[in-house]
Amino acid sequence: MQEERPNRPTKAFVTPQFKSSAVFDEADNEDAEDSQATEEGKFSERAPPVLESPQRKIMVSGVHDPNFLKAKILREGFGNRMSQYAKVLSDAAKRSHDHTAAMSAAQDSKPSKLSPTGRKYQKQVQCTKSGDIHVVYSSNSHEYGAMLASAYSALRNTYNPNRLLFHFVIPASADADELCSMAKVYSDAYPDVICPVDAALPKEFSTVRQCATSLWAFEPGKGRSNCMCGLHFHIVQFDPSQYPMMDHIRRNSKDRKELLSVMNFARNFIDDILLPWGVERIIYMDVDTIVQGDLRDLWLTRFRPGNFFAPAHTCNQPWGFWFNFKSWVIFNSLLKEDGCAVNAGVYLLDVKQYASHKIQDRIAKLISIHEQRLEGKMKGIWRRGVHQPSFVLALYNHTQRVDAKWNMGQLGWDDNLKQEDIASSHILHWNGQRKPWNPDGLYKHFWLPYALPLPAPRNALLLGNCLVKSGGEE
Repeated sequence: MQEERPNRPTKAFVTPQFKSSAVFDEADNEDAEDSQATEEGKFSERAPPVLESPQRKIMVSGVHDPNFLKAKILREGFGNRMSQYAKVLSDAAKRSHDHTAAMSAAQDSKPSKLSPTGRKYQKQVQCTKSGDIHVVYSSNSHEYGAMLASAYSALRNTYNPNRLLFHFVIPASADADELCSMAKVYSDAYPDVICPVDAALPKEFSTVRQCATSLWAFEPGKGRSNCMCGLHFHIVQFDPSQYPMMDHIRRNSKDRKELLSVMNFARNFIDDILLPWGVERIIYMDVDTIVQGDLRDLWLTRFRPGNFFAPAHTCNQPWGFWFNFKSWVIFNSLLKEDGCAVNAGVYLLDVKQYASHKIQDRIAKLISIHEQRLEGKMKGIWRRGVHQPSFVLALYNHTQRVDAKWNMGQLGWDDNLKQEDIASSHILHWNGQRKPWNPDGLYKHFWLPYALPLPAPRNALLLGNCLVKSGGEE
């Protein structure tokens, strides 16, 4: 029998606290131990069922992955698609149960199979401790389906899904129980990857209430209410009324309404939102993403001195597309007009450094200067948008780029992308209007394997498998 690996010691922080993720020497030591794991059973991890393409057949616990089966049903256009999918999923679950029982009976007499990298296959997620890879999304209620599909893709394609802890930042007016009930649809469908959302929480979360019970106000003065939805999902409600700058921007900006969504700006205050929980490093992803690689590889990126913001090294647009190089702010910066602009849809961030460098204040000052120039009938600092140009400009001097495969963008507007480039990327990003859940969406076959039919939020309609906006902002 395999022995349970003891938890790593963590830094003390403000309680209640998730496992701190700031000590990366310990993380490296853990990886070294993982690679040296032997069949005597020091540590066990699940085999990486990484999808080279959504059409590829993969094996999970001896049966075809239900994701592939569902995509096949949708692609071949069976008559009653959802009833067919329910039957296939039921049959697959039965075969999985029989296979798991047989494997358990033989476990003592048969050595564990090793993956090609020497890692032991983990047949099922172990719901016994908190995650230490922190992934953040911010979402309005009509995007819950997309957010959960992205989170599930990350869990499915990570060696050890138990290491992932997702922080869902939602509006203060939103219903956390509604989001948790949607997460339960995924945990019920894929118990081999997602811990049950109604299971008892481990001791790490003893001070945080379960969403199904009630919301627990951690610091009412800042308007942060939160709850745990099972072991994987931490739901935080963001109250923009605590930040007067937000109201000023939304009242006076001339930019498109959908770009002024409150949740687009929530990332600016990520230090206020997550540092009280001991979360010092995060992977941030927009909800219109699908993860095809192992997020641990991105997580273990080492920052060079002075850097703490790591977006992907994409080159889809030049800086001149976003910024006015006649502005003295941009003219005196290190930006080059023909240089490759940063997309902030996916990035790694050191939250402690973000707070210590007062990036919130920098963003506010840049927006203030931009608005003053517009009021004086001059050209602003940036040509389009608000949250993205102000955010990346404030962080530019602390930027360290990672491989472009961590943010394969343009899927929401460019219909000439090569299928092999998409299939080989670690994170897919549908930036643009043609989201995969919309009727005119592009590259849906890369998104559908991870999407489940969900109950419609109060301000959305359900169309087939896709959530479609019926009101509010995009």
